[in-house]
Amino acid sequence: MKVYFDVTCLLPERLSGIGVYAKNTFLELNRKDSSVLPVYKKSRLFKKKFIDKHIGQKGMVFIESFLNFTSEKTILHGPDFTLLSNNKNLKKVVTVHDLAVFHEDFNAQGFKERGREQMNRLFNK
Repeated sequence: MKVYFDVTCLLPERLSGIGVYAKNTFLELNRKDSSVLPVYKKSRLFKKKFIDKHIGQKGMVFIESFLNFTSEKTILHGPDFTLLSNNKNLKKVVTVHDLAVFHEDFNAQGFKERGREQMNRLFNK
């Protein structure tokens, strides 16, 4: 099985929250199985040194046409509430850390609406 693991969120030098989760999850999965490969958004190409430093290896830009998604045993993991692909044939796993965005007492209406839009995009991919 090949797992493309989105490490886009590993940008700041000092990670917190989701970044710590993503880094530790990637490192542990990669330690157990070298077919877990780090990928990131093309827009992060010029900041990849931060990402590579966190994971101790070179990641690669996620360009769908260059990656092999023909196998049924290929998965894309998005650890930060987002997915890098709209490909309906690609198996995907996404981590949603919490649903606080929808809590009435903590957020403005516009923030909740953007959270709903993001959730809809996730489940309609």
